[in-house]
Amino acid sequence: MSSTSASIPPAAPWLAHLRREAERFAEVVAQSPLQVHVHAYPDFTVHSLAAHIGRALRLFRGIITTGSAEYQPAEAPDGDDIAGWVLAAIDPLVTLLSEVPPDQPVPFPDPRTTPAH
Repeated sequence: MSSTSASIPPAAPWLAHLRREAERFAEVVAQSPLQVHVHAYPDFTVHSLAAHIGRALRLFRGIITTGSAEYQPAEAPDGDDIAGWVLAAIDPLVTLLSEVPPDQPVPFPDPRTTPAH
């Protein structure tokens, strides 16, 4: 084992944490009135924050798969299906992350510095 890989912590605890917290978020969404504003993020309602999180989960998967942030935003469902829609994005992302070698850099394009096409 190289000294570089020895300093990289195992991914499993981080992936378990990501899964647990995303699932907890979806559970809270399922139990909350969707049009209520989120105290910590007053520009968001429960529904719009769930749509934002669900899109981010899908965006991260696309970045890992393609190395590009060019992505068509996923259409979030309008009603109570939003919690299930968020849940549906968790497993594909966590599975993909578990397949990326821990010492493999994953490009994360920054839209502020990525030239427009």
